[in-house]
Amino acid sequence: MIVGVGGAIAMTPDEPGVVWMNPALAMFANSRGGASLSYRKHFELDDLREMDASVRHRLFDDYTVSAAFARYGEQDLYLESRLTGAVARQFSDRYAAGIGIEYDRTEFGAGNAVYSGVSLTLSAAAEPLDHVIAAASLRRIAIDDFYDGVADNPGLLGELSVAWSAPPDITVGAVWSRAEDDDDRFGIGQRLRFVEGLEFISGLRFDPVRYTLGGRFTHRMGSIDYVYLSHNDLGGTHTIGVAWAW
Repeated sequence: MIVGVGGAIAMTPDEPGVVWMNPALAMFANSRGGASLSYRKHFELDDLREMDASVRHRLFDDYTVSAAFARYGEQDLYLESRLTGAVARQFSDRYAAGIGIEYDRTEFGAGNAVYSGVSLTLSAAAEPLDHVIAAASLRRIAIDDFYDGVADNPGLLGELSVAWSAPPDITVGAVWSRAEDDDDRFGIGQRLRFVEGLEFISGLRFDPVRYTLGGRFTHRMGSIDYVYLSHNDLGGTHTIGVAWAW
């Protein structure tokens, strides 16, 4: 779902996958807990498969714990493995904060070269007005550098996102992000409910321009997502996801 709305994560507080970007958003989920599994093959290339599994659960009334694991690539060529865990606390009905820790490992040529690192994510989320959610995060705060050379390590990444909804029919949102020594990036997205249990999802990312189209089918507490992400030169990427809430 997150990729389908242009990365505007304030639109998707129920998604367990927000643990990667903004753990505080989980405090505004409509359900007590949830789990999700997604799969995609970037640009339809067999060597660029990606799998992501995420889970969240609300403890007591003021805390949510989340965890996720992702794997991207093929072991004989290039393989990324990522693991994250986070905790968030709600300070009032309107405000929450969260912190996450992430371990990243990259292998080249079946383990001929291996690099790993650990980083922190600091996040905040708020519902300043009814049906409006805002989120902010600072990611990739290095605890253990990924590469030996400081200049080669990923820099800090800041992100702001906001969403407005007219429940239950439509939600729109936007996101701004900027990585250290990089340009500003923007994205917009929308969710439109056709009928009970069926949503149309779309988004647009800039620099480079890429659009997304997809949908969500929901039955009781389960859901199935499909999203198509365009690319001007390499072709599109299809993502399929399943999720369950409790």
